[in-house]
Amino acid sequence: MNEFYKMFFHCFRIDYNKKTFSIKKINRLFRKEKIIDGRGGGLFLGPSHSMQGIKFIVYSNGKFMLVGELEGYEYVVNKKSALRNWERLSVLNNISRDDYGVFNEYKVPINIKTVDTWTYECPLIHSKYVLFDDSMFIVNIYSTEKHLAELDKINSEH
Repeated sequence: MNEFYKMFFHCFRIDYNKKTFSIKKINRLFRKEKIIDGRGGGLFLGPSHSMQGIKFIVYSNGKFMLVGELEGYEYVVNKKSALRNWERLSVLNNISRDDYGVFNEYKVPINIKTVDTWTYECPLIHSKYVLFDDSMFIVNIYSTEKHLAELDKINSEH
């Protein structure tokens, strides 16, 4: 496995026991508004990992696969911007430097692109699925808060 894919799998917290979805199932999820197209990136709003997180699906090798989970207040950079800025994003995404303990939600500036994944239909499921491209970059909640404006600027480049 080459270095790019090792980094990709690390950033996306890949579950190697991937659940696959047919195109028919994906279309049904869209019709029922249980999935969001997250390929444009942004600041994702939704449950934390401890509250089941936000499950994401990636289309790769002709299959839609459930491959991981992000949490509310993580920033996801779209594929084109991520590939062009991977090195800088890797510097910004430093949880050991930025972690300050208990995370507190904060007021998001109005100019920041947000993606709301919350669902209130079922008490057991707190978030909609999200559809991603295969090379997006997830930034942890602490580094996101510290570098939010720069992340949004990088994401808006494409």
